Parts: sequence; structure tokens; C-alpha cells
Amino acid sequence: MALVERVEQGDLGAFDILVMKYQHKIANVIYAYVKDYEEARDLTQETFIKAYRSLVDKSLAEFKGQSAFYSWLHRIAINTAKNHNSARKIRPPQQDLEISDSASEDNQIQLADDSQPDTHILNQQIYDQFHQELEKLPEELKITLVLRENENLDYDQIAERLQIPKGTVRSRLSRARKLLYETLLPLISG
Repeated sequence: MALVERVEQGDLGAFDILVMKYQHKIANVIYAYVKDYEEARDLTQETFIKAYRSLVDKSLAEFKGQSAFYSWLHRIAINTAKNHNSARKIRPPQQDLEISDSASEDNQIQLADDSQPDTHILNQQIYDQFHQELEKLPEELKITLVLRENENLDYDQIAERLQIPKGTVRSRLSRARKLLYETLLPLISG
């Protein structure tokens, strides 16, 4: 909490420490929503800008110290990602993809050096199907699963972050895993 207090008093160095400490976690949370690395990186920066403004601008005073700083920052990240997704649905792409863009080395998926190309293809299909099915989950199941699997939070941390009982965390994780298992089983066993 001392770092947050230093930021509230205008210490930019303290804020840099908070950014370094949480930027990867926040980027992972946002990526779970937007599924694009560049957008996730931009939205992560936007999240930290919003947090900084809120901390130094006394008229905003959103962070009250009643919860952990990361829980507050996490909520800003989720809201930023959701707002971005809502805006993206009504806004056309900013530019058309050029044929030369798709041929660039940066945009090419590199195949693993695998003696069994079929294995790589199957793994990619499972990965793609998993993410499609993850997106179909109800929001509360999806975010609980992302917090557990992507951020490696324990049940108590998830309960605190989402402000729900620990039993609800267990229930949501169980339902999410069961739904994913049922939809992915035919692909895995086939």
C-alpha cells in the first residue's frame, strides 16, 4: 500500500514499480478478452493510464484502499477490455489487410520442428477449439477459469478478486471444466 500512497502524492517512480510488477498479469487478463496481442498491449497501457489518473487526480478518487490494489487494477482492466470489445463490434476495421501483410514473416505461424506434422495439426485444432469453447462459456465461468488457469490464483484469491464465496469459485471452476471437457472430448479422443 505504501507504493500506492507514494503514487497518490505524485511519485512517478513508485508508479513505474507498480507497472513492472503487474503489467504481465494485466496483459494476460486483457488478452483473455480481446485475443489479440497488439490490442492487449495497447489496452494494458490504457489500463495503467486510467489507474494513474485516478490515483493522482483527487477529484476521481476511485481507489479507496478497501481492496487490494491489484483487485482494483484488475477491475479497470476488465472494464477496459469489455469497452474495447463493445466499441469494436460497431466500428469497422481501421485498415484493410494487404496481401503483402499476410506474407510477412511476423504474421506467419511457424510450424514446430516435429517429425509428425499430423500431431502439430491436431494440437492446433484442439487449441483453436478450446478457445472457441472458452468464448462460449458464460462470463462468470470464463473469468473464473482464466483467473485460475492463466493467472494461477488460488481459490481464496479468486474469491477475493471476484467478491464471491470460495464455494462459488469451486462450483464455477467445476462447471467450466465440465463444459469444456464435454465439448473437447470428441476431438481429443478422435
